[in-house]
Amino acid sequence: MRLMNFIFYTLTLMICWLGKIKCDEQEEEPLVYEMDDRVIDFTTQGKWIIMFYAPWCGHCKKLEPVFEELGKYYKGKMMTVAKVDATRFLKAANHFNIKGYPTIKFIYGKTNLNYYGERRKGDLIEFIKKADAPRVSRVLHQLDFENTKHEIGQFFVLIIKKDQFNSSVKEEFFSLAEKHFLDAYFYYALPEYVVKTARVTDSPRVGVIKDNELELWDSSKQTMEEFIKFEQFETYCEVTMTNFHNLIETKKIVLILLINLDDLSKLHQTRKIRQLFRVYAKTSKEKYHDDFIFGYSENHDLINGIAIWSLSTPCLFIFNTTSYTYSIVYFLDRDNKVMDFSIDQILDDIKNNKLEIYGGRSILRSIRRPLWEIYRAILEMFIEAPIISLFIFGIPFGVISIVFYFLCCMDTTDQTEGEELHDSDVEDDHQYYLDEASKLHEQIKSKETQEILKIEGNKIKIPTGSKKNQ
Repeated sequence: MRLMNFIFYTLTLMICWLGKIKCDEQEEEPLVYEMDDRVIDFTTQGKWIIMFYAPWCGHCKKLEPVFEELGKYYKGKMMTVAKVDATRFLKAANHFNIKGYPTIKFIYGKTNLNYYGERRKGDLIEFIKKADAPRVSRVLHQLDFENTKHEIGQFFVLIIKKDQFNSSVKEEFFSLAEKHFLDAYFYYALPEYVVKTARVTDSPRVGVIKDNELELWDSSKQTMEEFIKFEQFETYCEVTMTNFHNLIETKKIVLILLINLDDLSKLHQTRKIRQLFRVYAKTSKEKYHDDFIFGYSENHDLINGIAIWSLSTPCLFIFNTTSYTYSIVYFLDRDNKVMDFSIDQILDDIKNNKLEIYGGRSILRSIRRPLWEIYRAILEMFIEAPIISLFIFGIPFGVISIVFYFLCCMDTTDQTEGEELHDSDVEDDHQYYLDEASKLHEQIKSKETQEILKIEGNKIKIPTGSKKNQ
């Protein structure tokens, strides 16, 4: 009896436990919320990162796993990750002014920001951090300053005393931070908090922490905004859709190492070249800092879009942000072996205009660019959705083919028969006149014809019609 009771209670507990697990699974909140038009009301409270998508969009499908990872990262935190079908919920799409797919927005209160950067988890998190952080953060103490250097790495800092908060430098710094907060981090600190990093004799001063060193702004050489625009990039930065526009504003020559780490046949050579450029950028900054910016990129669409051509990797794409011209340096021979090259020599060749120059702002390139964009768009459509693309482009071509078929292959049997009859009539008439001429010739030779000629006064009557007319 006791054994039966034990078995009964054990089975009961197991059933309850399994039922609880199933209920927990059913009640588990999704990582990414699927929203409708009510998202307009929900976003008035809390922080939101939302993807507005279209079900047929290939880029949106690629972004879905990235958003799932983003949902995992922010699970349990004060951030809601959501998505909205903008083709179905038009009220929400119109409210948030959605013009293309996918559109990513960060919404918090009155803050409504679009994201234009690389569609990667790390870049999205960095964007959210900058959008959610204060425009200018305060360094609380010296240890806080060291921790900020370690965690963020690069940021602008206003070094100011307590009695100088009404200065014009402080007002300009805060104003520029409001303008460029998505491009860099901004802090302010007391002079004693940064004294170990560099000796600051007067304040307020503006500087940038880069490569664990403080570089101070020289107001005699450039404005504060120019300083921020020039120094916001790392010594060897990644060139992306996010920062490329800012690179153009520097008016410097940008050296972009275009690489493809997915190409295993060139992986060893690519890593070797990338390491050479990284070391040179960090150790030879004094040589090139005023004229050049070093960077790398894996975004082939971005660089190929500038060149209006598909470039092979690895290569050095040298872009002049003033004239919009570019040069290309390749590093591998036909056997994919690294050729001998010198970065110093490349920089000298750029300064002396010894490299072949392409691009510019000519009318021809203005015509080629939209054609290239159309080609890339169509190619991408066939790669992402071949069936839909065949349907979209197949129907017009099919209709045009049918029209041309009927125009060029019409039945002309009746017309041909008529032409054949006409040709036979001409041949009959021709033969008839030949026969009549032959008879007339025989009559002239005969004596009877000679007598007729005398009687008629040398007049010959020639028939004027065919047998049919007679």
